[in-house]
Order: sequence, then structure tokens, then C-alpha cells
Amino acid sequence: MEWQEIETFLVLCEERHFARTAQRMRLSPARVTQLVQRLERFVGTPLFTRSSRQVDLTETGRHLYEDLEPAYRTIRESLKQAADRAASAAGELRIGFLGPGTAKVLADLMAAFAVDHPAVDARLVLEVEVGDPLKPLREGRVDVVAVHFPIREPDLITGPVVMREAKIIAAPASSPLAAKERFDVEDLADLPIIIAGEAAPPYWREAFLPPVTPGGRRTAIAATADTFQAGLTLIGAGRYFAPVSEQIARYFPRPDVVYRPLDGLDPALLGLVWSAERETEAVRAFARLAESRPVVDTTGEDGA
Repeated sequence: MEWQEIETFLVLCEERHFARTAQRMRLSPARVTQLVQRLERFVGTPLFTRSSRQVDLTETGRHLYEDLEPAYRTIRESLKQAADRAASAAGELRIGFLGPGTAKVLADLMAAFAVDHPAVDARLVLEVEVGDPLKPLREGRVDVVAVHFPIREPDLITGPVVMREAKIIAAPASSPLAAKERFDVEDLADLPIIIAGEAAPPYWREAFLPPVTPGGRRTAIAATADTFQAGLTLIGAGRYFAPVSEQIARYFPRPDVVYRPLDGLDPALLGLVWSAERETEAVRAFARLAESRPVVDTTGEDGA
């Protein structure tokens, strides 16, 4: 029996819905079904009754939930306390970032943080992938990450915004549309759009590609990419366009890609996010510092 089987069982008991459980666990519905079936085989009897409309616990399933849930909470709390003690003893703050422009903003914050917290080893450890920006945080490889907002995840805490930048269009240099001086949000309905990979939260992708434009026109995702470089390579090949943040143009110039202004979308906001279960005093202190400083604004407008 695996830990993931127990977690899936407990979440399904709360949600009573396979699709919602899959979304919350960041698994496919088929994987949720597989894990539940494996646990039922281990127990030797069904734990749920299933219908087209709902999922209910059997009597055995209800008793198992009542026994497991308090123990599960105790184990998670013990693990959290152990992780907090380890982080405190090590004086470590591992920071992830989305995009090199964001890393520069964080580096400036880290320099200020070191003045008041010299015993904490705060450092940038990795760049997260646009296709699954929250994965390193959930896996415990970073303590805090700076990514595009919004972030609406029940297991994560959102902190202050640290950067504000314009959204632009990345277009293939070979396309006749590359001659356009600027694009409008309504143009997105006519373009083959490549966007962040499917592991990214849907609402997060919709901040760059709304399902419906303000004029009522439907947009569509033509392709996805998990990294900036992969997306830009496909754009440069002449097939796709992408709404991106302005730092992409500054840090990823390419002869086969042109960048143009994009009117009609709100600026991109990048902010701090961390795990609710692994929150430490070092994370809180870094967030307080970030909140006390002006937002880095590259849009030419007033600060957010």
C-alpha cells in the first residue's frame, strides 16, 4: 500500500467526486480510479458506491475514513514540524523563479534580506517550468517561488506581488502578421495560440489567453509547451503565436521570433507563493520584506 493511495482515498471521501479529486490531487481521473481500486483490493471490499451522479462511502469505507483521517493529520503535522526544525537549523531559504527578469528582482530582494537575516542562507535554486510552475514547490524542492498570479490553490499561500510587466505577443518572423506594429486582444481569436502546458492551472493560463475576448469571440489553444525555449522554438518555426510577458522579449531575443505590443490584457503580476504546510519563519520574513518594498514595474505605468 502506498501513501498516495491513502491521500487519494481521503480526498475522495471529502470531495465525493472523482473529477474534483483528480484536479485537487493533480492526477488524471484514471489514476484516481486506479489508486482507489488498489486500496479496495488491499482491504478486500469496496470502499465506495458509485453512480453517474455521486460517490458514497460504504460502511467499511466510512469506518476506514474515521480511523485514517485523524492519523493522517497527525502524520502530516509531525512531518511539517520536522521540516520546520530542519529548515530552522540549516538557516536555509530556497527560492524558485519563473523567468530571468523575475530572478533579477528576487536577487535584489535577497540582498536586502541578507542585511537583516545574515544567518539565513537565502539563494535562488531553480527556474520553474511554465508548463508546471508549482511542481517544485509541491515537491519540496523550493521553499518559496515567484510566479505569475493569480494562484488559487488550497494548499498554497499567496504573498505580495514583486513585479508588474506588460503582456506582449511573440510571433513568427516569417509570418506576414509580423509586419503588424501591435496586436489587440481580439486578434487572439484569429491566431493559432501556443500556451503553457496542461499541468498549469487552467485559470492561470486564462490570464494570458481568455476563453472569450471582451468582444465575445472565442479563442482556442492550438498547442502547448512546458518551457519558454520549447514554445519559442515552435513559434520560430512559423506555426504559432503566444501571449507572453515582456521579460521574454528582453531575455530571449531570437532571429526567427518578433515581439509586438498586445493591447487589451491586464499587465502580468508576479508574486510570491509558498506551501501552507511547509511555511517557515524565514519564508514569512522574506514575504514581509517583499511587501514592504515597491513593486518593480516595467510597464511604464504607475506601480501596482
